[in-house]
Amino acid sequence: MPLSSTSWKRTAPFHPDVVEADLVHQERLAVGMYEFDEATGAREGGLMILDSADGTVLSEMTGTDCTGVLDVRWTGSTSLAACTAEGGLEFFTVAKDGRKVECTSKIPVFDGEGPKAVAIGLDVSEGGRRIASMATGGEVALVDGCKGKVLHSWQAHDPKMESWTCCMSPDGSLLATGGDDCRMKLWDVRTPNTDRPVLSDRREHEAGITAYLFVEDGRRILTGSYDENVRVWDLRYGIADSACDATAMQCVVRQAAIGGVWRMKRSLTGKDLLIAGCYGGCEVWRLEDLLEGREAERIGEYTGHDSMAYGITSASRDGGVVSCSFYDNAVHRWRYSIDE
Repeated sequence: MPLSSTSWKRTAPFHPDVVEADLVHQERLAVGMYEFDEATGAREGGLMILDSADGTVLSEMTGTDCTGVLDVRWTGSTSLAACTAEGGLEFFTVAKDGRKVECTSKIPVFDGEGPKAVAIGLDVSEGGRRIASMATGGEVALVDGCKGKVLHSWQAHDPKMESWTCCMSPDGSLLATGGDDCRMKLWDVRTPNTDRPVLSDRREHEAGITAYLFVEDGRRILTGSYDENVRVWDLRYGIADSACDATAMQCVVRQAAIGGVWRMKRSLTGKDLLIAGCYGGCEVWRLEDLLEGREAERIGEYTGHDSMAYGITSASRDGGVVSCSFYDNAVHRWRYSIDE
């Protein structure tokens, strides 16, 4: 497998944990940043907009205007939603040229102070009209992005353990949640009854669940874990799981990754799977292989980061990728070779 070539490198003012290319032309990158000072208890960070072509910093918002950002999604060509260390959601508008970013509204989501109330992950559906967010303490919330209010919230995972991720199905009917309790849970969010998940697994993952990726048909989902594996699950088949009174899903493929899987993204062509693998770096797999039930061909690898690779995004249809690593404050653009 060939090593991928670096196009540019940029140093962020705080630790970057997520990077997302804009939805339309992939010309701008939103980079979320977060730092926690254990001595003072201060949480810092913010949002940075970069030019995807050369890494130029177009604008940024840090300090009191925007504390730590742990996840971000573009909800339109000039709009963003982010979850923050303060336990809420913040909404931004970005100028078309990227040179101005403004916070338009804030929604408090998770009550309390301290690490359990930090909003660690989010996902959007219906163009941002509905948003799901996860707190590190295991609470999850559904938010009306238009009205700016919390629709429903519940305790999805053990509050004594850290939770990491949530992901909505393509039609917005299912919400997948996961964390260090190793329990994969899917919730039917069309009804307010969230006493129990509709699909669950508590046996397969050997370490915390850190990433999800739904296939567009909504019938299959990929999981990434600290156990350094990617798994494909078929939601159409399962067996009764009396331990949680739900249906247990079937894992159809399991493949070892380059490291602990923190994020997974699909390439713009839809053919490839991009993996941010913490200390292992980043890699690219042929997604079609996984979805057809066989081990994926590894078609790209990037080892240029000197710290944990946390964020990754597809930046062009010709194999352009942007990734970020945490403790060295690095954002890199690189390219892998793709089939024409």
